[in-house]
Amino acid sequence: MLSNQYKLKLGGKVSVFQYKLEVQGMEMWDANLVQQLIKYKRKTLDKAFGLHVVSGQQIYMLQELEEDVTFTV
Repeated sequence: MLSNQYKLKLGGKVSVFQYKLEVQGMEMWDANLVQQLIKYKRKTLDKAFGLHVVSGQQIYMLQELEEDVTFTV
């Protein structure tokens, strides 16, 4: 799997979950601003999701979420 130049090697049986990434208050999607927000919140995202990859308006992770997750930036 290749996503925004991040090569992922997954062995064995692994489930990858895909979720929509939304930024509240953003009327039009600004990819540069979203990448800045992701970089700013990197440690928080790592703690919350573990291994994950953001690609466009999607976030891919190895764990299934039970509910929506919101971060204040």
